[in-house]
Amino acid sequence: MKLKDVAWIPVNIFQLLWLGAFTTFCFFPAMASVLVTGNPEAAFSLGRTFWGPLNLQMGFSSLTIEGRENLPPGLEGAVVMLNHQSMIDIPALQLGLPTLLRFITKKELMSVPFLGHFMRSVGMISVDRGNTAEGIQQLKAQAKRMSTDIASVLAFAEGTRS
Repeated sequence: MKLKDVAWIPVNIFQLLWLGAFTTFCFFPAMASVLVTGNPEAAFSLGRTFWGPLNLQMGFSSLTIEGRENLPPGLEGAVVMLNHQSMIDIPALQLGLPTLLRFITKKELMSVPFLGHFMRSVGMISVDRGNTAEGIQQLKAQAKRMSTDIASVLAFAEGTRS
């Protein structure tokens, strides 16, 4: 391991601690906004205006968006697929995509205290990756709901960070 790689270890530890602490801090206002308004867009708005930008800054990252002009206006009802590269993907997506997103997530995350409840309340889609037939049924059910939902569905093609 090179010296410059070793020097990044404390920075990465700081980024991880920051992301965890700040996400926990933002979770409660986001959950309250959904409970009060009944509208998941309230939580996503908080993510786009507060959580995402500060996480990018504290992660010593910048976001450059290329090709946004090629996206359909509003991007409603689209299926977005990409590779999950790092912890910063979700804040970047909050800022980069001009739409309400429903993430496809592994079923196990729905069992995490508070997080699972929040994810269900904002319409995230859980899939059992160990049961292909059930996963397909869950996605078909979501496709039916999408006919009345303006949100786009986001899937990380590999199913995990690569």
